[in-house]
Amino acid sequence: MRYKGKKAIWYYTVVILVNSGIIWQLAGSRKISEAVLLGLALIVADVIFIPCLVRNYVVFQEDALCVAFGFFNEKICYKDIVRVWKTHNPLASSAASLDRIAIKTKGAEFMISVQDKDGFLEEIKTRAGLVSNQG
Repeated sequence: MRYKGKKAIWYYTVVILVNSGIIWQLAGSRKISEAVLLGLALIVADVIFIPCLVRNYVVFQEDALCVAFGFFNEKICYKDIVRVWKTHNPLASSAASLDRIAIKTKGAEFMISVQDKDGFLEEIKTRAGLVSNQG
């Protein structure tokens, strides 16, 4: 089963503002060296932000949850999951929205954001053998 990642308006706004700001500066630059640096900054910003908009999903496999977010991939084994809960924690994570789900494993904690939170929570609890959702 595959769940699409949730993308909040603020994430799109950040991408647009960063691109607009760099392009604005680029349009006003008078030196070649400045234009080259701004052009590189634009490329780097888009290499970071755009893949997170395009490649943002989680897939339930037989023994693990696979998280794809931009260039990053994470595999979370169901047997290692000890708790899942809804959160709005703003810490950096594999999420383009603050409407998140936290997944605590025996060795780490992950945050993701999916469009169908309730469906995802039901499925992850079943696969991980969790009885209740705290939080």
